[in-house]
Parts: sequence; C-alpha cells; structure tokens
Amino acid sequence: MIAHRALFTPALCAGTGLQYSLWSHDELLGYTNLSMPSEDPDQQSGVFEPEPPFERIEPILDALQRAMQEFESDAPLPSPEEMAAMSRDDQIRVIRAALGEHSVVRRVVESQRAVDAFALHLRDEHDREVPTQFIAIHRIPDDLGGDAGPLRAATDALGAAPARYVLVARMEERAAP
Repeated sequence: MIAHRALFTPALCAGTGLQYSLWSHDELLGYTNLSMPSEDPDQQSGVFEPEPPFERIEPILDALQRAMQEFESDAPLPSPEEMAAMSRDDQIRVIRAALGEHSVVRRVVESQRAVDAFALHLRDEHDREVPTQFIAIHRIPDDLGGDAGPLRAATDALGAAPARYVLVARMEERAAP
C-alpha cells in the first residue's frame, strides 16, 4: 500500500457527511461527499472536485458521455418494453446486429472499455475501498440554467467555485443480516 497524502480537501470536509476519494489504481483523481438526495438508496451522487491527475481521464469520460447522449437520441435498439417482449434469442440477435451496424453503439462500448481500464474506485475517509457496481462522472454543462439548482446549491454550500462535475456511484447491495 502506498502512503497517501491528506485524503480530503477542506471544502469537502466542512460538515457535509461522509467523504470519499476517487482513485484510478493507486492514483488520486479527486473527492466527493455523495451528499445529493437520491430516490435510490443504493445510488448516490455528489459534487466531484478533481485533482490534477483527473485531466488524464477527463477526455475519455467526455467521449463516453457524448457517445451515450448520441445513443440516447439516436437509439438503434428497441425500447426496453419491446426488448422485454422478445425471446432471449431475438434479444441477442438485435443486440449483435446493433453492435455490428451502428457506429454509435460501437463508440459507447469502446468508450466504456477505455473507462473500465482506469479501474475507478472509491475510498472512504479511513482509506478503505468502498464496494461499487459502477462509478460515473458527468460534466455539468455551463448552460444548464434552472436545471442546475441542486448542483449549484451543493457547490454554494461548500463556498467553492461553481461545480463542473457530478460523481454518481451505485453501491454494492448489502447482504441481509
């Protein structure tokens, strides 16, 4: 285990609950408090404060976000309801056809593989790894306007510059006692 510098920035430590740091292998990428409200108890999100090494992964995350937005607007796959009505064999056939025929699907898959190679993981304030199913980091558009209310409020509460990123993490399901 490598020795880590102080794990949390003063802005995030100012009475905002549990703090987390984001890592790629053994490189610190930034911090979050995952304090934004969520209807899903296993999914948490919060303002993400990047450290300089985050600049290395940022273009890859941006490419994934652009590919996902293009995928959602140009969805080459049937709706979830239509997929559910298909047999498993038909679902596989449709997905394979989409992967072979639609460049947007290939870009999503390639971008996700590039992000996966960074082995993103969270650590708590005691430097313990936090089990997650996935971690996503989304850039907050400058022109978000009224939709940015909760994000801007979370940043304002920290007394920091306007938030540029939100980190979303789906926590591993906990075993029943």
